[in-house]
Amino acid sequence: MPIRRTIRALSCRTATALAVLLVFCATQSQAQSVPPKAAPKDLSTLDLEQLMKLEVVVAASRRAQSTRDVPSFVSVVTADEIKRHGYRTLGDVLKTLPSFYVSNDRNYAFAGVRGFSQPGDYSSRVLLLLNGLRTNDNIYNQAYIGEEFIVDMDLVERIEVIRGPSAAMYGSNAFFAVINVVTKTGSSLDGGEVAASAASFDSYASRASYGRAFDNDVDLLVSASMSDSKGQRLYFPEFDDPSTNNGFADGVDTESSHKLFASVARGSFSFQASNFSREKAIPTASYATLFNDRRSRTVDAATFASLSYDRSFADSTSVSSRVHAARTTYDGAYAYGATTAPNLDDNLGEWWGIDVHASRPMFTRHFLTVGGEFI
Repeated sequence: MPIRRTIRALSCRTATALAVLLVFCATQSQAQSVPPKAAPKDLSTLDLEQLMKLEVVVAASRRAQSTRDVPSFVSVVTADEIKRHGYRTLGDVLKTLPSFYVSNDRNYAFAGVRGFSQPGDYSSRVLLLLNGLRTNDNIYNQAYIGEEFIVDMDLVERIEVIRGPSAAMYGSNAFFAVINVVTKTGSSLDGGEVAASAASFDSYASRASYGRAFDNDVDLLVSASMSDSKGQRLYFPEFDDPSTNNGFADGVDTESSHKLFASVARGSFSFQASNFSREKAIPTASYATLFNDRRSRTVDAATFASLSYDRSFADSTSVSSRVHAARTTYDGAYAYGATTAPNLDDNLGEWWGIDVHASRPMFTRHFLTVGGEFI
């Protein structure tokens, strides 16, 4: 008989009226909102000081600021760099950055920072955000950086990487680094887009996206993508024996995924939702399972949704709030006997939360940030 284990993590549903009240009070300010300044078209007219101010990040302190004002070592990878270098996963990007390295056990990819990457850690000491929304699950605190990452890399506008601890701002996951993936807007696509690719090991991928900024100030982006790969024929000297296919793993490195993403924004309000599922066969006989057995595999899926309100005022005061919910599932099948059914692992994580933050300039180059988060 197969063994079945189920782990459920469901956050309590406590009322947060005080946080909601803070949002509505802040929006009653008499100051007028100020649109962000657009970058000049001719960059050759700017001096070095002005060029340094153009690169803006929001993940370091939950507000837009120049990279030179961030009290941390910051890296920003743009969509143009992702396209030019052909990065297909978030892990591909991270392993090119200073102090980062990425390992892969043929099932998941893991991020190491400054020499630290504890086995079984699942990158839990790195906080991974999607447009400021936490994506680490609430069971393993895992940060998905491989093919199982939430959105297609073609939808990424930029990736902000802030090194060092940021627990005071984000909580315990932000111990080694904070990674904020910012997606493109509908106006940046300005129409439909279809892409397809083929690669070695019978690998195929396709994507269909549509984005547009409408006359009523609504910005819409929707995208769907899929990928499939038969994987490699792998050789493991530890299993070099006739009873275990002479150490060759054939047809057990397959991987397939499906991803959906949608965002809509109007004025200070924005909504985003994403869903992904990925199935990966395990060729390494992990956890003492049978070697070269196609039944051993994992299936990961997640759904995220959030509604945000962000506003900046003439005196540089900014207010932001977000209501969000998420659901993650993990299903693992591990074959231990040739004549018995695989052992099954089932994990379900569900949570919802609300966060409110406000920032206001103090003195010359200081900002006061207050807020709270409930999950």
